[in-house]
Amino acid sequence: MRRGACSAGAVVLAALTSGCGSSSHNAASTKASTASAPASSSSQAAIPPGAPAAVRELAGRMLVAGDLPGLAPSGKRSIGINAAGWVAEQGLPAAEREKRVRTLERLGFMKAVSERLTASPETGPEALSVAIEFGSPRSARVYVRDEVRSSRAHGAGAFTVTGIPGAKGFGGKFGPTVGYNVAFAKRNFYYLVGVGYPAGAPGAPTRQQLITAARRLDARVRH
Repeated sequence: MRRGACSAGAVVLAALTSGCGSSSHNAASTKASTASAPASSSSQAAIPPGAPAAVRELAGRMLVAGDLPGLAPSGKRSIGINAAGWVAEQGLPAAEREKRVRTLERLGFMKAVSERLTASPETGPEALSVAIEFGSPRSARVYVRDEVRSSRAHGAGAFTVTGIPGAKGFGGKFGPTVGYNVAFAKRNFYYLVGVGYPAGAPGAPTRQQLITAARRLDARVRH
């Protein structure tokens, strides 16, 4: 796994559940179940005319430059067009992969996207933005509940997120790193935004700034 928000602590726990591990998708992957698209600082990202339909449909559902101070999309977005392909990229043990695929398929997984955000030049703080489309609003809400429950079981603390109905905040300090996450559901979509950095890193986004970024994303996908 590349050094990223997961390894920096942002979504160390969410990696077990919501797809943080997919931030390490190899953009050159030949798996038919994944695709990639250029990152963009626009909330309505420029999508190449020949891009897969799944890529086009997920445009505008990620954090963008300016949502988190000093961080902007970096590298390529990772797209999952089926549950098996999405989970395969996360580096989980075989038994855990099978369990995760069953859960996603049961909830009606349709497609997903993840994107890494970094500073330029990279100075330590990183962020991750994930969106997963399910077959129903209920499934998206259930996924928020289950992801947070799993992360809490692995040691994440909870914090209040105001301004987004049903949103959950979780994270804290994990050894030498700090990470915070906000998860919420909007219609059929599950969203996760997270930030992580070495403890004491200068200029690192605060927990409140992450909440503000999540609110901005929520406002863009509200309609």
